[in-house]
Amino acid sequence: MPNETITNFKVSFDGENERSFTDPQGYSIEDIKDTTFNPIVKGVSNRIKFSGHEKPNDWLTASRNFIVEGIPEWQWTKATPQQNNMELRNQLIVIYKDILNDLEGNDLVNVKKKYSIALKEYAITDFTEDTELFFNSIGIVDAIKQGKVNSTPDWDKFKVLVYQKNRIFCLGIGGASRRSPIQFFDEKGEHIFSWNPFFAMIDGKMVLVR
Repeated sequence: MPNETITNFKVSFDGENERSFTDPQGYSIEDIKDTTFNPIVKGVSNRIKFSGHEKPNDWLTASRNFIVEGIPEWQWTKATPQQNNMELRNQLIVIYKDILNDLEGNDLVNVKKKYSIALKEYAITDFTEDTELFFNSIGIVDAIKQGKVNSTPDWDKFKVLVYQKNRIFCLGIGGASRRSPIQFFDEKGEHIFSWNPFFAMIDGKMVLVR
């Protein structure tokens, strides 16, 4: 999908303090960086920074409110926030064990049913109805061909990780990798794949949402 311009800003220089808008030493235009220090949209999302004694203490920025319509309403936004406690942890362990049992028996049909919310919403983001294509891209299908899932993980190693104001959660081993209890190993015992699903409590039932 091509980038579309949502709004524009025009910056005018008034020539005060003998600063000419044609003077490249007077200011610089730099791409906005996200938290990974990559340009958000190179050449489009910019900030202007002035040089000299009169420069602002921070970036000169402009903002505008606008209304966006037609955005899908993801199911996790309807989820009930949960307390990060032992009860939530125990509920997660039960649902992980259920999924591990399906994977141990190579029952991908049942896994897809449990993952249906996420599959449908991922398909929407790709402007398609082909949920099968996305499921095959996750890595589970290839992992089953290459090895077996560990159906008895050491649960003590995993902690509850919560996101989106406690509406989304999972079990993981710290850090950005979030390695989950769902891990596949080859015949030599080498780790080949981890599936990191996310859950939410919707209408009183814990379901897969991502």
